[in-house]
Amino acid sequence: MSKNRISKQTIAIIVLIILLIFTISFGGVYAYYSSTTTKVNGRITMANLNINLDGTHTDTAGNYSILFKTNGYVYPGQTLENTPLIITNRSNTEIYLAVAYSVNADDVNVDKSDPLIEIRENNGDWYDYLYTAKDSNNEIKVDSENNPIQYRCLISKVVPPCSNDVGDIITVIGENCLKLPITWDNELQNKTVTFSFQAFAIGANLDEFDFDKTTPQDDAKSEKIMQTIYKAFDYNFSI
Repeated sequence: MSKNRISKQTIAIIVLIILLIFTISFGGVYAYYSSTTTKVNGRITMANLNINLDGTHTDTAGNYSILFKTNGYVYPGQTLENTPLIITNRSNTEIYLAVAYSVNADDVNVDKSDPLIEIRENNGDWYDYLYTAKDSNNEIKVDSENNPIQYRCLISKVVPPCSNDVGDIITVIGENCLKLPITWDNELQNKTVTFSFQAFAIGANLDEFDFDKTTPQDDAKSEKIMQTIYKAFDYNFSI
């Protein structure tokens, strides 16, 4: 009985067909995993935060300051004659405002535990808060003498977008409304006292703010606002 033998040529053809099928299959899978779509573009306009702090007087370095008109010596509890301290807001989105301030008296370390100033009138929109600076790891920052770095701050309620091209005027301290605390003690006698103010703005719609805009101002809300501002300035600013 004769047997059908498969020639070497036939075997070679079969092997080539199998390799071709394998190549086609692999190529199809490769094309599937490298699939892409057409490009989709989107465009947004970033909000503009634009504020200006003005005490109507600038020193030789170009810094704004409140110009005191009081002559002679002053004492704790006295209301000073001062020009108004105002912020011109040109932001086109809702913001929180914070005015960090410092009070320095020659070589005396002024206690920050209580508000360093009082505002005689129209202070319902500002909350006086003592902020302790923290770094990106939420650790308290210290100065060269290992003391916590702290700032007293006046923090506003949410401020609406600017309503005109000129800007909206926000009064921080009205004319002749800055008052020295009655709690200042004898170590400040015969000392020269310097006041410094710097305003900061932060968008009120950030995800970091886990409270409602209508939440009454308190320490927890003030802490979150100031820590977010501090973070926005790379955990570093000085007053």
